[in-house]
Amino acid sequence: MDQEPWFQPRRFGVGLTPITWQGACVTLLIVLVLFATVGVVVKTVRDPVTAVLIILVLTGAELAVFIPFTYKHAKRTRD
Repeated sequence: MDQEPWFQPRRFGVGLTPITWQGACVTLLIVLVLFATVGVVVKTVRDPVTAVLIILVLTGAELAVFIPFTYKHAKRTRD
């Protein structure tokens, strides 16, 4: 059973763009998670260098989950 893709390759540039409400919700969710991560780290970590390093590691881990998820739910070719 094939599911309809949530994302498609962008016309210009690299990456994917949402084409369904599910794709838009997933994109909005990851943006909110990234902003929340930065907000929590900024409020809890006092040393700026440590805060930047923690933000880089956490956002990298979040994107390491998000990017493969989007490609799993994307069109395979440009139609």
